[in-house]
Amino acid sequence: MEKEYSAGMASHSTWFNEFREYIHLRNSGADDDDIRDMVEQENIFNASSIARGKRMYGVLKRRVNILGEEILPLFFYLDVFNQQVVNVVAIMLEQRIFQEFMIEVYAEKLLTGQLDLNQKDYREFWQKKMASTEKTNKWTEQTIKRLSRSFRQVLIDSQFIKENGNKDIIVRPVVDFRLQDWFTYSKLNMILFAVTGGN
Repeated sequence: MEKEYSAGMASHSTWFNEFREYIHLRNSGADDDDIRDMVEQENIFNASSIARGKRMYGVLKRRVNILGEEILPLFFYLDVFNQQVVNVVAIMLEQRIFQEFMIEVYAEKLLTGQLDLNQKDYREFWQKKMASTEKTNKWTEQTIKRLSRSFRQVLIDSQFIKENGNKDIIVRPVVDFRLQDWFTYSKLNMILFAVTGGN
């Protein structure tokens, strides 16, 4: 079943180090309940408050679990960039609107070789979404801006783009062949296209 649109990503961060720690704990034998207890009792994600720690736990749990069990033993055999790719994929699978941005904007630019990403690209993406979907049409301008900032920050944090003056430059990713096999096994070919532009 297709996920509904959500603006929740506007209040989430990339949380790559925490994502890695969650997978490390899962690989070490901890289950989700064990990790929740560690968050509440030991503040393993160094959250500023118990409430924030619980919110981070909820998001990270969804990101890790949506990937499936097969990625967990492979994860730490990947280099850091490909681990970041896995994190971005988890965010895409968990947040439909970000997934569509990656397919319709990021991958399209990789495909055409137009590797600059600027505010015009974000505006055109939102104009199309607001014209075609009732839910996004109800989002405020502030929500749209926060989501755009969140998209951009995830891409910067994950080394998918680099800052260059008033525009960003897309970095053409090189995906580990073992990770490509996982995409195929998991029937995530469209997600792989979104990350690589089909190259």
